[in-house]
Amino acid sequence: MIESKPTIEDKKKELTEEAINILTSAEELLKTGDFDGAGLKTIDFFELDYTDRQEPFVDDLWGKYAQLYICEKCSATNLFSFGWTKKPRCYGYIKPPCPECEKAKQREENLKNVKYLMKELGVPKRFMDANINEFSGLEENESGLYIVGPCGTGKTHYLSALMREKILSTHGNRSYHLTYYYNRPESSDYPRFISIPDLLLKIRSTFSDDSTTEEEIIERYSNIGILMLDDIGSEKPTEWVLQTLYLIIDHRYRELKETYITSNLSLDQLAARLSDRIASRIAGMCKVLKLDGKDRRIE
Repeated sequence: MIESKPTIEDKKKELTEEAINILTSAEELLKTGDFDGAGLKTIDFFELDYTDRQEPFVDDLWGKYAQLYICEKCSATNLFSFGWTKKPRCYGYIKPPCPECEKAKQREENLKNVKYLMKELGVPKRFMDANINEFSGLEENESGLYIVGPCGTGKTHYLSALMREKILSTHGNRSYHLTYYYNRPESSDYPRFISIPDLLLKIRSTFSDDSTTEEEIIERYSNIGILMLDDIGSEKPTEWVLQTLYLIIDHRYRELKETYITSNLSLDQLAARLSDRIASRIAGMCKVLKLDGKDRRIE
């Protein structure tokens, strides 16, 4: 049986008698534009300059007459705005765009650009189509994950799917717009995906390149808002490698940076291969997620 969308009448049942009266007045106001009939004072936009407008009046009016409307498209319950109307020119109720519909619209826009952004932000071409829906029953964790499992169980695939979700969703109050990315491609606002071997290679390249320094790259990956590190533990654990990884991971741990890491090694095994300090920091900022099963590559 298909559930019917809630209506204004349904919402009224949940309101107090006073709120019902106010909502009825607001509906009348929206239908007729008769502000006096709705019990609201009309202020002519052209007769008052800004200094003459009494802001407390506006605040009091908003507090008294704040109302709800139900979106016809998605059934979300939203508040009317209160400001200057066009006809008549006065303070009144304005029906703003539905926030939920705007989010859906932004998601559709991001969906068109997601493959480009995934490529630009480091996701390998093989995993461009990775989708979180392929991994049912797996728990997500907003602070970070340590994804561990044998070879071929889908760790990088899952990490790429998480990256796709981060691009499609809203981070803070801003979505990942292509225009913004073009203007600030190095911004730490964007999530980044990189394998540990590639990260170490990038840092080593600074030894023979004067355009950037080892410290600059370490600082950049230490401060990226959301970082996806693939295949930790696969590198040869030299003293330089251990110190470099510790600097990045320790900073991200201390600054509560959202971090997702994959490995073939458990945290105990990682501690034995790299160091207790690195494994301890990862354990402190990431929830462990185990992926088991057969090797997908040879099925």
